[in-house]
Amino acid sequence: MESIINWITNNILSILNLGVLILLSLFGKNWVNEKKAEIEKSVNKELEEIKLALSREQFIHKLQFEKEFNIYSELWENLIDLKEAIELLIPITDIREAGKSEEEIKEERLKNVRDAYINVQKGITRKKPFYDKEVYKNANEILKKSISQGLAYIYPSRDVIKHYEKAKERTDQIKNIINNIEEAIRKRIRNIGEAKLIE
Repeated sequence: MESIINWITNNILSILNLGVLILLSLFGKNWVNEKKAEIEKSVNKELEEIKLALSREQFIHKLQFEKEFNIYSELWENLIDLKEAIELLIPITDIREAGKSEEEIKEERLKNVRDAYINVQKGITRKKPFYDKEVYKNANEILKKSISQGLAYIYPSRDVIKHYEKAKERTDQIKNIINNIEEAIRKRIRNIGEAKLIE
């Protein structure tokens, strides 16, 4: 009898254990699934926030790149115009147009330098916050050299050779500064272009 009671007790306990295991697995599985869903929802929300922040950064980076590229393109064109106008002020390379007086030619050349100078000056003044410091500094230096060259053209030295040598020296300095600006622009554009963009 005792063995039957033990057998019945053991079977009842086994059935109860099995029932508890079944209930735990059902409710536990639901609990695990609920927690998994909560975690997935939280991770997806954070992921969307990160994507949005990166998208904003990428948009700002793109705007900055386009803005700087455009102002550097404009500056470069204006600098080349200024350099070409200044080169015509060198006396030995003086080519006279038929039908124009020396005074008319001089006035036209000075006007070309003045117009080109104003374009460079307006560009760097109005867009100063967008320029790299090195580019801005060199562009201002070109403006100073341009004034010197213009004044030397208006008030030439009596010693023609010395006047030419000084004019050539200033023109070469302007070319060197333009080369420095070119290198600074290339470096800046390359640095902006190489900045890490996440798509």
